[in-house]
Amino acid sequence: MHVNKTKNNKAAAVIDIGSSLVKMRVCQCKEDQIATLDELECPIRIGHEVFHFGAVSPDCLNDLVRILRGFQKVMREYDVKDYKAVATTALREAKNKSFIIDQIRVQTHMEVEIFEDNQEKTLIYSAVIHALRNEMQSAATLISHIGTGSVGFGIFDGQNLCFSQNVSIGALKLHDVLGSVQEHTTDFSSVVEEYLNALLGRITLPVAHKSIDTIAVTGAEIETIARLCNAPLEQEVYRIKPESITNLFKSIRALSPEKISSRHRISEAQAEMLYSALAIYVRLSKMTQAKRILAPRIDLWDPLCQQMLLPDTKKEYLDAVENHAVACAKTFAERYHCGLEHAQAVSQYACGIFDCLKDLHGLNQRHRMILRLAAMLHDCGYFVDAKYHLESTFGLIQNIDICGVTYEEMLMTAYVARFNELETPNYDDLDFIHIREEQKVICSKLAAIFRVANSLDKSQKQKVQTFEVRLAEEALWITIQSGEKFCLEQWAFELCCPFFKDVFGLAPCLTVKNNLL
Repeated sequence: MHVNKTKNNKAAAVIDIGSSLVKMRVCQCKEDQIATLDELECPIRIGHEVFHFGAVSPDCLNDLVRILRGFQKVMREYDVKDYKAVATTALREAKNKSFIIDQIRVQTHMEVEIFEDNQEKTLIYSAVIHALRNEMQSAATLISHIGTGSVGFGIFDGQNLCFSQNVSIGALKLHDVLGSVQEHTTDFSSVVEEYLNALLGRITLPVAHKSIDTIAVTGAEIETIARLCNAPLEQEVYRIKPESITNLFKSIRALSPEKISSRHRISEAQAEMLYSALAIYVRLSKMTQAKRILAPRIDLWDPLCQQMLLPDTKKEYLDAVENHAVACAKTFAERYHCGLEHAQAVSQYACGIFDCLKDLHGLNQRHRMILRLAAMLHDCGYFVDAKYHLESTFGLIQNIDICGVTYEEMLMTAYVARFNELETPNYDDLDFIHIREEQKVICSKLAAIFRVANSLDKSQKQKVQTFEVRLAEEALWITIQSGEKFCLEQWAFELCCPFFKDVFGLAPCLTVKNNLL
């Protein structure tokens, strides 16, 4: 929808630097709705260069700078003061991405944020959930975004995303990676299908495939696919029959891009992407027995525009992401046979201590989320090795995909979770190498809180009946009531006190009100 600019409604812009397109949307808020003022897009070859050669060439950089300067001119015409420029897979994987971002800053004075896979996909998933909120309440839904350079999918259980996974292959990347094989075989389609099976076939979903009745998909090629499948568009959502996608794929799998282009009246470049995207969609559909595929017309810039122009939605989004993240962590905790009752108890105590110290620790809601994730996952190392479970815990957590959580945040979660009452953080640990200097103090604060919280359920028997925490007389007073012997927990608690006092300058004090006869 296009509307005229008004003086009362400030305009904002989102720029999306993708693998094959650089796009900009200029929008404004009108009666609590986001209205589009302008949309622009320009082709770019970042993806082809990065997927083939690993880096962005000087010529491609010059093209990108020229496009961004053109976008800046349009933003000035709309008097845009607030903008967000983001880059996704292709620039994220470029070896020279730091130089590219620096040159963009120097030549255009524009700041570009490179989104991690999880950041990008979580924003898109949130828009999908919002668009289909009335259709995904009863059963599990597989949500997937097929990008040019990566595939992301997650399981929505009706309330939260309880599982997410990202795979470094997309429609453009699949074509470019296997492009050289095409010259040496007459059965290229089999090569593509075998490659996708090797990548996706070993991923285990946390729910039975029969329980997933819907697939919700987004991606650059989905509108073309919907049109070729004669899918109806109802309230900005395409409704595609799974067999229609399978039949379309079968009809083109043996054709050359030239023949696909001629048959369906699309460009050869579109034909190449169509084949790759269909191959991925068909492989994903085999992971379920879904009876319908829903494709809402949304893009990455939709949630970004909304958060810029409707500030209240940003908090709602962050709260929802935290719930998704904890739900994903619970799924992994179950997979690694962690005790959920113990994890929930530790989470309760840790959050209570964190909230009590809010005027002293200087941390934020995302750090509180890290505590919750650490509590949920801290015993997963036993799944690998009981002797070196702390080290195994660190290795597992840092490489887990959790919806909406960045790699650095997962690294911090791994660091916090790898301590018990006998282990204390040390900046000389090898684990600290990849953590930025300013994050080391944060990790120590979180670890100090986590160790104390974990000690209160050392036996993993949830002996605490009531839990209270308060600050008084330069001490952190924890009062619990229990109907069982608390000797093991008191021993573990005392071991955790010295490091906590080093970090916060407060002595933790434990009072146990025992109602044993």
